[in-house]
Amino acid sequence: MFDLAEVGEKTEKMYNMTEKKEWQCSKCGRSFKNTNQSHYCGEAPKTVDEYISQVVETQRETVIKMREIIKSVAPNAVEKISWSMPYFVVGGSSIAFAAGKNHISFFAGKEATEIFGSKLETNKIKHNCNGTIQLKWDNVPFELVAEIARFCLTK
Repeated sequence: MFDLAEVGEKTEKMYNMTEKKEWQCSKCGRSFKNTNQSHYCGEAPKTVDEYISQVVETQRETVIKMREIIKSVAPNAVEKISWSMPYFVVGGSSIAFAAGKNHISFFAGKEATEIFGSKLETNKIKHNCNGTIQLKWDNVPFELVAEIARFCLTK
């Protein structure tokens, strides 16, 4: 004779039918599949002005300058918040940026990092093949940012 409860338990384990317990953030209460999932606890800003107001004061001037540069090279760009960061769109082209602890991430796209790769490397600026450029807070080459923004948004 066999125990039905034991058979059921073994079957459940065998087919991985047990519910996986989700991790819950102690700050915001949101649940995630992965333990210690990286996420933004607060409510996402609704406008770029609101985003800028939430940036650390010592970094705010750089963020304002990034916005001004993008708007100057692409005055018709639609400005909005997407993925909780400033996002600028002209036709089918877009760029975005996000304030981080050690740098500002500039999302210009793969084609831009390929074309401007040597200038980025000359300036010792980290970038990857997915089109993300990491600009150190204390050394943002605003002329190069303008050149990249112009390339991305005025095709």
